[in-house]
Amino acid sequence: DRPTLLFVGAIADVKGVEFLLPALNVIKKQIPNVLLKVAGKGVLLDKLKDDAKKMELSYNVEFLGFVDHKEIRNFYLSGDVFLMPSIWQEQFGLVGPEALACEVPCIGTNVGGIPEWLKNNEHGFLVPPQEIEELAAASIKLLLDKDLRNQMGRQGRKFVLKEYNSI
Repeated sequence: DRPTLLFVGAIADVKGVEFLLPALNVIKKQIPNVLLKVAGKGVLLDKLKDDAKKMELSYNVEFLGFVDHKEIRNFYLSGDVFLMPSIWQEQFGLVGPEALACEVPCIGTNVGGIPEWLKNNEHGFLVPPQEIEELAAASIKLLLDKDLRNQMGRQGRKFVLKEYNSI
């Protein structure tokens, strides 16, 4: 069982993907066996793959390509922490609440609609956009503290079911 971070979405600059690998490099110094699973496709995918090789992160990152919606639940359940490092005014961001519904705490940027569903210090952490060190520190904190991770995951699921369950 490797400590696992997750990202799913368009592999595009507005999603903040360029900050994932530098943050992973910082995390790797404290958690050498950390794994980042990246699901999605987009214009920056080849660059991200090249950067992972250049930064010697091939052991620490998996590029999964597009994950079909039928498999997305299993994807979320395969990880410990979900990352949403958007740098633009994300309207809402469905993938974060989906992760929370699977009891996976989230780390997202404090932009757009993300703070509507990601309650800082309750379901995970909000960090400023483009702040690699803060993204890494929040990730390390959750990866190293299983009790906190589980507590935030449970709180996140309760929140999503209360606020967004239409059944």
